[in-house]
Amino acid sequence: MFTAGFVQQYNTAFGVVTGTGATTADSRAGDTSEATATLDARLRDSGVTQRDILAHSADAGERYQQLAAQVNGLLDHLAALQNRKEQ
Repeated sequence: MFTAGFVQQYNTAFGVVTGTGATTADSRAGDTSEATATLDARLRDSGVTQRDILAHSADAGERYQQLAAQVNGLLDHLAALQNRKEQ
């Protein structure tokens, strides 16, 4: 089971903005009922499965490889232009 808190952290790591406006319990330490409610919400089952995480990771890995190939192609192109300039 992946908790809502795990999914929120996972999304944050990938730069996904969820727009939930959730805050951590530490930032609301003075209001224990609200802090407890926030913590409880973060510990609930998110409904995200292992298959979902694996599929996202595979898609992200494929995209990263495509981006790396584009950057390498650009670097090769810039190096070729620089070599032409020097000749």
